Amino acid sequence: MEVMHERNAHNFPLDLASGQQAPVALIAPAING
Repeated sequence: MEVMHERNAHNFPLDLASGQQAPVALIAPAING
C-alpha cells in the first residue's frame, strides 16, 4: 500500500496536503481498474 501511496502522491499532491489516505483509497481502484 505504501508503494502505491508514493506513486499516487506524485500524481495527486492534494493527498499530501490533506494528509488523508481516504482519497487515495478511492482513487487507487479507479487507476487500477
